Amino acid sequence: MGDEEHLVKNNSMSLKCPMLTSVNYTIQAMRIQAIFNFHGVWDAIEPGTEVGAKKNNMAVSLLLESIVE
Repeated sequence: MGDEEHLVKNNSMSLKCPMLTSVNYTIQAMRIQAIFNFHGVWDAIEPGTEVGAKKNNMAVSLLLESIVE
């Protein structure tokens, strides 16, 4: 359950969004940053940065994919 991965698709590329747990925060944070950079939405995470609704929605979706229910 904690090691589950969800598939995130962007055009023809597929990336697995890592599932965040209490013991893997550091490595998963780095992986999530790489995925956000790939999707061009890392600036939505940076404090004080204004982004459009599309970028914000993509960032929220990617974050929700990495949270255990």
